[in-house]
Amino acid sequence: IDVTAYTNEGTEIGTTEVVLPANGFAQFERALADGFSYAGIAWAEVRSEDPSAEFFAHASVVDESTGDPTYIPAVAIDP
Repeated sequence: IDVTAYTNEGTEIGTTEVVLPANGFAQFERALADGFSYAGIAWAEVRSEDPSAEFFAHASVVDESTGDPTYIPAVAIDP
């Protein structure tokens, strides 16, 4: 699965590959800070080059002072 991060304005920050095993789970922790060395408001596109691939994606933002997460559901778009 390819994960591409964008700034809130739509400028690409970077892309990384996350290995997702069949019927498995993968977690990309601290994606912006550690994965892309970015601190700011951003969004990500998650996709596979395999048109038959099926997967579920979501994100969470963790409040650094309380540790409370906020769930962010993925939104499917038509190619």
